[in-house]
Amino acid sequence: MDVEEAANLWGLKPSYVKDLCRLKLQKEGRAKKKGNIWILDKNQPNPGQPEHPKNWRSRR
Repeated sequence: MDVEEAANLWGLKPSYVKDLCRLKLQKEGRAKKKGNIWILDKNQPNPGQPEHPKNWRSRR
């Protein structure tokens, strides 16, 4: 999926999703950049949800 689709699906702003791709998801191998477009895995969890294992709020 692209950034716009991920933003609508996850309830986040597209600019925030782009930052996530650039800073985090690309390193984890869950996002790739083709030209000017970010491509994300369709089945990955929402990084903003508390049940996501990388979210620090879920560790409380």
